Amino acid sequence: MFHMLTNVQDGNAEPLQQCIHNHKGDLRVALRQITHTVGWFNVKTQQSFSWRRLHKGTAAKLYIPPGLYSLVQLSKRIKQAATHPALWLDRIDGLVMMRISESWEFQFTDKFLTLLGFDGGLHCEWLDHGTYTGDRSSNFAGGHKNAAGIH
Repeated sequence: MFHMLTNVQDGNAEPLQQCIHNHKGDLRVALRQITHTVGWFNVKTQQSFSWRRLHKGTAAKLYIPPGLYSLVQLSKRIKQAATHPALWLDRIDGLVMMRISESWEFQFTDKFLTLLGFDGGLHCEWLDHGTYTGDRSSNFAGGHKNAAGIH
């Protein structure tokens, strides 16, 4: 890992490992921008969710491959497979909300629910129709040992 210092007058970049020659004492250093990579996966192993008519029939299943997902991306994948659930972020408290239409039920893998911030539905429990509110804030950042990302 390296850091670059950019001269705002001429745009030339200097690695921070080099000395800044300030023998005259007239140079000032200011931080103008920080750039970092957010490329860690928040879904590190394949996850899935299943859906079926309420207490009837065979369940259909969609697998979510490893990757870095936002709530919008996950919501779109779910809607493409099954139009019945809806996921959105409550702008007041930052919790994920989920609505399951009448006569449907869903089952999510535990790590998928952890990413979304839900305790309900853990341990392969089927979620009936209704509106659910997350039990804690979701963490889509991933990549950190303490993050709630899917490992």
